[in-house]
Amino acid sequence: MMEGRPMKFRLLEVFGEGERWNCEVIPEMQREYGMGDRYGADTINFDIIEMATCGFLSRIDVKVDSEGLYREGSLLIRYRITDLGRAQLEKIGKNLRKKGARA
Repeated sequence: MMEGRPMKFRLLEVFGEGERWNCEVIPEMQREYGMGDRYGADTINFDIIEMATCGFLSRIDVKVDSEGLYREGSLLIRYRITDLGRAQLEKIGKNLRKKGARA
């Protein structure tokens, strides 16, 4: 539903499907949004962090990346959508026009 929409909308949708590690979500978003370089990965990770800071996601687990799943030595964080995030996702879904529809 949110493919091709602003990335934060899509991230809410992805986390709304269930708990996910940032290292699982980042490559998925890189493919969808054509952001395949390291800068793109960092930008997506920062968007996820911002969403958690705003209360849309909550951190449920943390570990150091010792296997190079994202970047060796960095933090891997498992998130889940919060009630606030779910309410925002619902609100966005109701107000979003079909892609290509005119106002």
